[in-house]
Amino acid sequence: MKRIHPFLIAFFVFSISVNAQTVMSVDADIEDFDLVVTYNVAGLGSGQLFDVQLYSSKDNFGQPLSGDNIQGVVGYGIVIESTNKIVVKNPLDVLEGISNVNFKVKLEMVYNPVTLREPAGVSFVQKKKKPMKVVWRGGLKSESVKFDLYRYDELVKNDFYLTRNSGSAEFKMPNVDKGAGYIMKMEFNSMDSPIELPPLTVKPKKSAAARIFNIALLLVVVDAGLYFGADTGFLFKSILGEETIPTVLPPTTTTDDPLPDAPDAPGRAKGLAFTIPFFN
Repeated sequence: MKRIHPFLIAFFVFSISVNAQTVMSVDADIEDFDLVVTYNVAGLGSGQLFDVQLYSSKDNFGQPLSGDNIQGVVGYGIVIESTNKIVVKNPLDVLEGISNVNFKVKLEMVYNPVTLREPAGVSFVQKKKKPMKVVWRGGLKSESVKFDLYRYDELVKNDFYLTRNSGSAEFKMPNVDKGAGYIMKMEFNSMDSPIELPPLTVKPKKSAAARIFNIALLLVVVDAGLYFGADTGFLFKSILGEETIPTVLPPTTTTDDPLPDAPDAPGRAKGLAFTIPFFN
């Protein structure tokens, strides 16, 4: 393009402010009677939207320049790329004949997609009053995030947890009825729709009495398994909810002679016998 009035460039001073992104360079030029501002930005993410405005010192940077004469990659809720241009048509008319003017380009992120990282999977189970951790990426650093709990599309707990957008949150599960059908939702100020976590099943927290009973029952299983040589590994998992413990089997013998009867141990009778521990 044909350049005119190159001396006017000396009167324009450009600066830029940005949230989370890095501005690599800003340049200005006069092309065919128009002022063209070129700015380069690094660190952009997919799906992000920005508010880009051009200010001038004619009103002490009070209001952004607007109107049909301000064109290019400028405005609210727009997608920007690594290299962008703002074109001011007939700049002397826009600036009301003032030639010695400073300009400022302001860039602010207004939308950043949220990606849920934890909990993962299609569903998960959470015990009552047990710490629950949620990890995500995205959103605006300046906004807050609130958590709501639904069951079968009906609101159960509103704003039960509120935090700043730090990318993670850890809290205790609200005291609700056990069962399936729960959905937890995260609401961000910058987003019109909430982020839904995978379907949630709430399990009750075991009481101290229930844990003691499980320990006693486990000892019964171990006693019976050792006596009869039964495969008890799967029972460990069903009782304690842990991974299967290797089965304990009695020692094998290589002799063909019949095995003698096992002697009666103190406190044990022949057959299925066990001891229940007592807790003070």
